[in-house]
Amino acid sequence: DVINASFGACYPGSNDCRLAVLLDAQNLENGSAGTLSWECGGSPTEVDGVVDGGTLSFQGVVLTDQSTCTLAATATDLAGQEAESGPITVHLDRMAPVISGFVSLPDALSYLYDEDAGEEGLQYTPKARVGGLEAGQDVTIRYGLLGEVPQEESVTVEDAIPDGTTRTITFPRLTLPNGAVRLSVITGDAAGNTATLSR
Repeated sequence: DVINASFGACYPGSNDCRLAVLLDAQNLENGSAGTLSWECGGSPTEVDGVVDGGTLSFQGVVLTDQSTCTLAATATDLAGQEAESGPITVHLDRMAPVISGFVSLPDALSYLYDEDAGEEGLQYTPKARVGGLEAGQDVTIRYGLLGEVPQEESVTVEDAIPDGTTRTITFPRLTLPNGAVRLSVITGDAAGNTATLSR
C-alpha cells in the first residue's frame, strides 16, 4: 500500500503522516487494551490503545515520509485472551512532483518565435522544468484555444529526477493556432502525487 499527499487520514500540516489508526475489534469488549508498534527504518515505536464501541483506537501515530513502514497490533480482551493484527507494510511518498516553470516562454508568441514559417500555424517547441519523478513517468502538455478541447503530447522521463532537483523536459514541436492559447503541463509520480502548471 502507498500513502501519498492526498491520503485523507493524515492530519494536515506535515509531510510525515500523523494519524489515528483504527482497527475493527468487534470481538473485543469495551475497555480491552491493545498496543500498536511500527517502525519506519529506525527504532520501533509503540502506542497503547483501548477498545470502545467495537473499535480499537491508537492516537498519535507518526509515519515518516519517504520511507517504508511496518505496523503490527496486539490486543488482550478482559478475559486475558490475546489477538494479533498484521504486520502490514506501507510506503510513504507525500512529496508531490514539481513543475517549476516553462523555459523561455514569452507572454506572447509572435511570428518571431515561429520555428517553421512555411507551415500553417505557429510552430513552437515548449520546454518545462520538472522534478521529483521516477523513471518511466509521463509529463504531458495540453494546448489549445481557450474554451476549446485541448490537444496533448507526452514525454516519458528516462532517468529519475530526485526530489529537490529539476530537469528540463522538451516536448515535441507543437502547431499552435492564432488566438489566446493555454498551455498546461501535467505530471504525476509513481505514488499518485500530481502537479500542474498552466500559462
